Amino acid sequence: MKRGFTLVELAVVIIIIALLVAIALPQFMRMQEQAKATQAKLKLDAIKKAELAFYAQNDTFTTNGDDLSAWVDTNIFDAANDNDTFWDYTLVRSGALTTQVIARATRTGGANNGDTIDFTINRDGTVTVGGTHPGAK
Repeated sequence: MKRGFTLVELAVVIIIIALLVAIALPQFMRMQEQAKATQAKLKLDAIKKAELAFYAQNDTFTTNGDDLSAWVDTNIFDAANDNDTFWDYTLVRSGALTTQVIARATRTGGANNGDTIDFTINRDGTVTVGGTHPGAK
């Protein structure tokens, strides 16, 4: 009596493994992108706190990241010195700087290249989250 697997049995096993990978891989990629979005939101939250502290002292927001150096590591705004390889961070003027400013993270690379996560920071401390990245919601 011969021992071993037939070609049909091996093909069935390979097909089952391929189906499992096809189901699991997109979920893994989605979870990985959500983790990267969470990383961006944490840095945007630090920028938000720095902007509110700046506003408390100057009665205006700033779009110059160097102005926030007393409250946050300004390397966040310098892509060459920031260790975040997934996002670029900027401050964007939104109407009058005496009322609000937008802290923006722009995705660099990957399937969501160019997508954004925006924190619109108002002088009363409220933050509206928006942007085009799936993790912005």
